[in-house]
Amino acid sequence: MNLIIRPMTESDLPAMLILQLTCFPELPPESETSLKAKLLASPKTCFVATDQERLMGYLITHPWTSDLPPPLDAPTCDIPENADCLYIHDLSVHPEARGTGASKALLQRFFDCTNQYPYALSALIAVQNSSGFWKKYGYEIQTPSPSIQTKLNSYGEDAHYMMRTINEDTAV
Repeated sequence: MNLIIRPMTESDLPAMLILQLTCFPELPPESETSLKAKLLASPKTCFVATDQERLMGYLITHPWTSDLPPPLDAPTCDIPENADCLYIHDLSVHPEARGTGASKALLQRFFDCTNQYPYALSALIAVQNSSGFWKKYGYEIQTPSPSIQTKLNSYGEDAHYMMRTINEDTAV
């Protein structure tokens, strides 16, 4: 499969909604309004993988604070003034594109742009038993604060808050 990694656009949103349902059946889907708000908040850190005809994956990231992940399905995404990390909100890859390097390519594109930002950290919530995947990319499980633990509880049993240093060695 020959995938093209490119910046995300608003025209990608309908296909992203469908892919979201495929990739995260255990979680309530986010609305198009919420996904659009995140894209508009940080268009330089959101990417898609396409096979020229179909959207095969996407990565939504944006600046945020490492002390509390952003809310799910929020209608707005106002970057906090005290942002100190780039938060990976969502990485989704179509089942047909798994094993093709799509995740790695999307993440490499993200890491390639991190030097444009003053942050030393990237953070995420690993869901659906994905912490092993994220460990391969340098993310480490963090001991959650009580407020982060409350947030993790809303993601299911195997949710973990993870972080890694960026802008030092960002190759994947």
